[in-house]
Amino acid sequence: MPHTNPRSIRNNRRRTLRAARRLNVETLELRQLLAADLALLDAGVPIAPPVESLSASSAFVSVAAEESAATQASGQTSSSSIVANSTANLNWETIVDNGPVDNRIDLVFVGDGYTDTELDLYAQHVLNVAGPFFQESPLDEYASFFNIHRVDVISAESGVDNDPSQGVLRNTALDSYYYCSNIDRLLCINESKALIAAASAPDVDQVLAVANSTTYGGAGYAASNLGTLAGGNASAIELALHEFGHSFADLGDEYSTGGPANYNGSEPTYANLTKLTESEMLSQQVKWYRWLDHPDVGAFEGGGFSQTGIYRPTLNSKMRALGQPFDPINIEQFVFHVYEMVDPIDSASPPGVYDVGATLMVDPIDPVGHALDVSWFVDGTIVDGATATTLDTATLGLAPGDYTVSAKVVDNTTMVRDEAQRDSLMTEQLSWTVTVAAVDPVLAAGMVEATARSVVTLPVTLDQFDGVRAIDFTFAYDSSVIDIADDDIHLADLTSSWTFDARIDEPNGIIIVTMFDTGENPPGTGEALLFDLHIKNDAPLGEYPIELSGAELNEGRIPVSTLNGLVTIIPPLPHISSFALTPSAIDMILSFDPVLEQLNLYDGPDVDQDLPDVTLVGQNTGSVVGTLAWNANASRLSFVKTGGIFVPDSYTLTVPARDDGLASTDGRPFDGDRDQLPGGDFVFSFNFPNLSQPILSIPDFTRGPSQSVVIPNTADGGGLPVTVSNAEGVQTIDVTISYDPALLTITNAHLPDDLSAAGWQIDEFDDTVAGQVHVRASAAAPLAAGPADLLLLDASVPESAPRGASQVVRMVAHSLGVGEIADDAVHAVGYLGDATGDGTYSALDASFIARMAVGLDAGFDFYPRIDPVLIGDTTGNGDLSALDASFTARKAVGLVQEEIPDLPAPLPAPPEVAGEMLSLNESTTLAALAESDTTAELADKLESDATVQRPVFSALLIDAALATQTKLDLSADSTAEATSEVADRDVPDWLDAIASDDWLADICNGTETV
Repeated sequence: MPHTNPRSIRNNRRRTLRAARRLNVETLELRQLLAADLALLDAGVPIAPPVESLSASSAFVSVAAEESAATQASGQTSSSSIVANSTANLNWETIVDNGPVDNRIDLVFVGDGYTDTELDLYAQHVLNVAGPFFQESPLDEYASFFNIHRVDVISAESGVDNDPSQGVLRNTALDSYYYCSNIDRLLCINESKALIAAASAPDVDQVLAVANSTTYGGAGYAASNLGTLAGGNASAIELALHEFGHSFADLGDEYSTGGPANYNGSEPTYANLTKLTESEMLSQQVKWYRWLDHPDVGAFEGGGFSQTGIYRPTLNSKMRALGQPFDPINIEQFVFHVYEMVDPIDSASPPGVYDVGATLMVDPIDPVGHALDVSWFVDGTIVDGATATTLDTATLGLAPGDYTVSAKVVDNTTMVRDEAQRDSLMTEQLSWTVTVAAVDPVLAAGMVEATARSVVTLPVTLDQFDGVRAIDFTFAYDSSVIDIADDDIHLADLTSSWTFDARIDEPNGIIIVTMFDTGENPPGTGEALLFDLHIKNDAPLGEYPIELSGAELNEGRIPVSTLNGLVTIIPPLPHISSFALTPSAIDMILSFDPVLEQLNLYDGPDVDQDLPDVTLVGQNTGSVVGTLAWNANASRLSFVKTGGIFVPDSYTLTVPARDDGLASTDGRPFDGDRDQLPGGDFVFSFNFPNLSQPILSIPDFTRGPSQSVVIPNTADGGGLPVTVSNAEGVQTIDVTISYDPALLTITNAHLPDDLSAAGWQIDEFDDTVAGQVHVRASAAAPLAAGPADLLLLDASVPESAPRGASQVVRMVAHSLGVGEIADDAVHAVGYLGDATGDGTYSALDASFIARMAVGLDAGFDFYPRIDPVLIGDTTGNGDLSALDASFTARKAVGLVQEEIPDLPAPLPAPPEVAGEMLSLNESTTLAALAESDTTAELADKLESDATVQRPVFSALLIDAALATQTKLDLSADSTAEATSEVADRDVPDWLDAIASDDWLADICNGTETV
């Protein structure tokens, strides 16, 4: 079906319609109306000069008549400029190009009174008008419907006639002059010359003539779609908009001066004026009756130059007084007239006949603030859900035949309430013929994906069952990767009343199928037969075809074609392949690389509370605290119980299947229950027995890059100890210790002093295998009963180890001779007490530890997979308390705290870290402290000022108390040393006041919580 409104026909129609509407309007009457318009500015609100203009070049070149040939040869479509009263073709510039001229409103600026040296000034005057012009509703929303062109008209003299006073004459191209009809501000022009000049532009719909003057003035020629204004006067834009309401939107004047006091004429033709009251408009359903429920709209007496007998829609609008907005009725008329000149569809697929499968397209012209609505139809029936600008006809599911496919585009803006006008002007519908050719039925095998050891169902479908009573075919498959038994072949729902026979030749991978209808013939398209395919355990990854051959319908009476299928063996979804249990850890072997950044056990004081991604719960002991450690080389994720081996109990380990939990780096979802479907939690339950054997262990520890490992840090001549819970009978030590060499280095081993004194010696230390040491020591006599340190390992953390990482340090005892069991150790890469993970010590670290001690937080955000006790237990007692916070705070202010190792000097540059830092507003908290004299005032400040962060607040209170050493529960030696260290510090008065508060001292002493 062809385009319903060809552009050429519509363009001619719109111009004829607009011209006919204005034929009865006399030029003199227009000038009289404009004289009244001009008077409005004196009584109206002052108009501010425009502050914006369109972005376009203001530099243009004037081309003389003798240069026109060269200009045309270079591609310029215009030739010489108008000089004086010449009417030759002109240079022009498109300064706003929103689309093709045959579907845009082309606004053309022409200038008068600008000499060849003033063309830059003229260009700027045009921009000064064009910018504000399209900032007014509804022109702002429909600005994309307009093109703007500027034609360069050169005058012999600068300025226009009768400016600045009557009698001043100038030789200008378009004969502009003030005192038109003896009205000083009425700026008239030679209409013919102005329109001839505008015709140099690519197309002309509306013309604005700009006079080179700063004197306020203008005129409107509705029949010619022409208006004038003074380019150098900032207030002229308001008059131009008002006159545009006349010349473009066919609106009448709504002010009450300039005519008879009482209106006695016929019903006005203007949409915004009427002789009818509200009730009369409603009863007759005319004029703006649709808008009478609008809070600003009614029937306000006065308008059309008369005070009574005529009504306007609103109390005030731009058609009544300059500086006011257009009212809803004005705006609706503007929209109608926009669509008189612009089609809703800019371009579309050419009309004609298309084969099914073609994609049809429409390209609507969209306003600035909203999109036009698109809907599609097939033979007049709407296509559900089809609202895009394109339609793939293959998705319509059409049977053979010819169809009319249509696209309807409509502007459903709420600025319009007249639905008849919306249907007539603001709606466009295009149609095409789509043909679906008749084809033979197709018997097709499906395409499925499967993994080794899985079972998938592959269908064989027929797309046209009509008239089919019997189906015969051969099904061929690769029997080296697929198993099929007799009971693996089933009728589908559509063929449930049929009878079938299937003969399987398993060695050759062939199944011969015969099936026939014993009941009603099923209609349409559907599955004929289903095959359950058992994928073998060792099936390699790859594609394996399913071939259909020898197909017949009704013993060959109905032609049929076949479509082969495909089985693709893919890797299984990310899952936990296997798991193993040690006395203190559960090792999970993953089939994928996890996204470590989103994996967590603990959560700190952030806004979003994260759920743990692995949980271990004992039936009697409850939640088990531990650490997650990832070993990339072994694809092993270990949950390690910190603080010793499991106690006897029944346990359940759960790994929830969540988008933000354990996930693969390749983006595939986690299959926890291994059913080959995304989702499903991994659950592992076990019973841990009561073990009486001695426990061989290395303590869990935290040390950071470039630090030596001495546990505890106060031990003289120490290292990383290997201990046994009961050394009775131990005479030989033979162990292998495994670790991650990227996170830890072990260079030697030595004996504790008591073992050396008892005659023990190191027989072997072997570190030839990376990440593994073998140590053997012996003595002539066995050790006595009781716990004992057996070895001290010389260990350190490499400078390149990333803070926030963790690992399992694992031991295998080859011989102690006491039936011992080994306890896995956790190494957390970080600096002991550095709760923020930034590689330094501050009061904020102390605050975070204090919050953990009183249960405000579940962990430290920088170490989401590490037991927070490993990070914050600076006292080494296996728990967190205010004393741990106190030790960290002392370290932060430079006091001696031997339990916490010194930071390396210089501090290593941080590599990519495993955790995430928090950003807290410490500066505003410091400011709050500085402005307060007492703890009570600080508390008030904390409650009243949301910018003060509570963790920082608490930390700085502790820091302040430590800085003055007031009421701290420290040893005499430590106190004396600390007092000496701070004696020379400049402590402000407010810090003394805080530190003397008993409550604060109790916090620092551990007898009160933060």
